[in-house]
Amino acid sequence: MIAYMVKELAEEEGWEQADLFRVLICAGACLSFSTLEKPERLDVIKANDILARIPSLLSPDFGRGRPYAIRVGSGTRVLVVHVPVELAHMIQDYAKILRTSRNETCGLLLAHGLFMYLNGKRKLLKTQVELARQSREIDELVANRNRRQMENAKD
Repeated sequence: MIAYMVKELAEEEGWEQADLFRVLICAGACLSFSTLEKPERLDVIKANDILARIPSLLSPDFGRGRPYAIRVGSGTRVLVVHVPVELAHMIQDYAKILRTSRNETCGLLLAHGLFMYLNGKRKLLKTQVELARQSREIDELVANRNRRQMENAKD
């Protein structure tokens, strides 16, 4: 279900599907890893290391030449998303902590990333609508003030 939502979003917004999947998994990882209650007790994942590595995964050079491009045979419903090795290790370690499979963990991270993306987009649109409303109100106030000044100047 989530995969179909991401595919539709990619088509609507002009993303390459594999790129959007990777970005959302990375975003979900940021959210999920930051909620670990006691990172100092975890041998395999240290929150500061993870948070420091995520931006490098999203740098402009990330995916240059599309080395992580999605490779899916025709007519299949299997979705393969290649992520950088370091991120794959972090996901595997996180899956161990959660005691889930890597696929389930990727699905969870994808869901968290999609939530963050759509929630951020919704807030941005609300802000744009509010700013447009405020701009119209200011324009009306300025127009009314100018009209009054012109009327006073005529008298």
